[in-house]
Amino acid sequence: TSSSDSMTNVQFVGNYAQATNSSTTYGGAIWGYAFGPFTNCEFRANYATGSDAYGGAIWCYGGNWTNCTFGSNSANTPAGTAQGGAVRIERGYTSEANFTNCNFQNNNTDGNSTAGGAIYRYGYALNCANCTFTGNSAQQGGAAKYEWDGNDYQIAFTQCRFEKNSGNQGAALWLYGMRRLQLTDSTFSLNLAFDSGGAVWLAGYSMYSSQFARNTFYGNIATNGGGLYMSNVGGCWPLPIDSCLFASNTATTGGGIFNPNSSCVYPAVINSTFCGNTPSNIEGYWQNDGNNVFGTGTDCNNNGVCDGADIGIGTSADCNINGTPDECDIASGSANDINSNGIPDSCEADCDSDGIPDAYAVANDIVPDCNANSQPDSCDIANGTSPDLNLNNIPDSCDTDCNANGNPDDYDISTGAAPDCNANAIPDSCDITSGAAIDCNANGIPDSCDISTGTSTDCNANAIPDSCDIAGGMLDCNSNGLPDACDIASGSSTDLNSNSIPDDCEIDCNQNGVPDRYDIASGTAQDCNSNGTPDSCDIAAGTSADVDSNGVPDTCQTDCDANNIPDSYEVSSGSGRDCDGNGVLDACQILAGAADINGNGILDTCECVCDLNLDGNIGGADLSIVLGFWGVVTTFPRADFNNNGVVNGEDLAILLSQWGPCQ
Repeated sequence: TSSSDSMTNVQFVGNYAQATNSSTTYGGAIWGYAFGPFTNCEFRANYATGSDAYGGAIWCYGGNWTNCTFGSNSANTPAGTAQGGAVRIERGYTSEANFTNCNFQNNNTDGNSTAGGAIYRYGYALNCANCTFTGNSAQQGGAAKYEWDGNDYQIAFTQCRFEKNSGNQGAALWLYGMRRLQLTDSTFSLNLAFDSGGAVWLAGYSMYSSQFARNTFYGNIATNGGGLYMSNVGGCWPLPIDSCLFASNTATTGGGIFNPNSSCVYPAVINSTFCGNTPSNIEGYWQNDGNNVFGTGTDCNNNGVCDGADIGIGTSADCNINGTPDECDIASGSANDINSNGIPDSCEADCDSDGIPDAYAVANDIVPDCNANSQPDSCDIANGTSPDLNLNNIPDSCDTDCNANGNPDDYDISTGAAPDCNANAIPDSCDITSGAAIDCNANGIPDSCDISTGTSTDCNANAIPDSCDIAGGMLDCNSNGLPDACDIASGSSTDLNSNSIPDDCEIDCNQNGVPDRYDIASGTAQDCNSNGTPDSCDIAAGTSADVDSNGVPDTCQTDCDANNIPDSYEVSSGSGRDCDGNGVLDACQILAGAADINGNGILDTCECVCDLNLDGNIGGADLSIVLGFWGVVTTFPRADFNNNGVVNGEDLAILLSQWGPCQ
């Protein structure tokens, strides 16, 4: 494989490399040069075997591994050299080997000469961060071995954990020859070396750029140097050991540290604690740079482990950093633990400095925590986590905020940002939105306020602004913004005909201030044609004629001859005759059957047609005249009363019927 390769979420399980003809074997699963990154990969139960075996899972020149697991891989040989139970990294190419958040468990090497139960690195840089090494084994470097190639590279183990690894030298780490070592913030516990370096076997060379700090060594065992064994390979520069804990480590010589060399490569110890190491804390040559604590160590909790070790390996907490396990501070009464959680109250969050942990105070309702964030409201406000605009000591997020603008309602109201016309402590907009108040005219103000302030009238006192009543269908015929019923009730409009319509909205053609219908109904005005309009208006508008100017439409007067002229007007104007003065035109009476024997259009009753001698009396003289014309006539003389061209018995009968004085 090449440097451009990268792999994610890949498993390499049960692979092996086995040499033939007694050859050397490289990489049970992978053989290559420098790799691209491996992420979230698993290497398990892979092995390499041969006359020499290098890299039970991987042989390479360098690469990057993140969140990878290496378990039960092995490099083994019957009688040769086995290196790197999981990974064997050769020098060559300028490639670093970087392991981050990786786990190495139960990897091993087996053979005549074995090294690096999990990792073997020869030359160049090696960096391990946040890695765990458990149960790995090799003769040199049960977990890892680094061997110097003469160049100046950095070797770094940061925040790593080494537990229950084993070997002859350096049960956890075997480090040789480097100048720049960074071994920091790591824990070595319960590792076993049958010879030297129960945790670390170190041979430095003028370690002028090295840092060995904040490490914990607990319960490690070796013949020499239960925690750390140092051996010199040349040069002259001390190794600074700063702020480390060596506790309950065991060896025949140097339970904590053993440096048998008298040369100037020696540990320079500062700010470190040694307790319970057997038979001694430090043996050999070393330099005390001050502020170190030595002793068999107190064991306040009587667990057989010195307090410093309990604290260093995490068995006991020391939150207040006073060198005493918290449980002992609590048991002795030097620290309170009101909530009985094993943590001194002084170490727990107490934002209001009342001596009571915030979580306890909240859980027991000693202080309010309205937003349930386990922090007293007063602290939320004080540190700015929660604003308190209305200064009521309640986080605004817990106050009522009906309009969801992030401000308490009472703050909105007090600042005028939200009106509250009805003074119910609820913004008007929320009253309206929730339906608690009606806003029929959509002006953002509850109707009740519109009415109470006079912004809207409510003449009928139905709690609805008049404008909304009208918009909803209530009549306002005069468009004065008031329902008609109110105009009538207040007297601003009359309703003479009691039809609930203001008179000024009804037709008043004669403009007398009285509805036409009322004029007609009350007799003040006539409506002879029953068209709902006073006759005077019909005449004035020309809708009806009034030739005689008597104020009565002609169509309403007698017109027996249907000529659209009142009979009375025809008589008075002389265009018609009413000889008998009965108000009916003679022509109409004749048409209806009245006598007009001579057909002259004059009622016979109005003339004496048989008075031929015009003496005012119908008698013998008239009879003599009729007899004188007896027979057929051609000039229709007066004696031919019926104008039929014959004077005969019919004419005689007419004469006799009128016998006597003319009427």
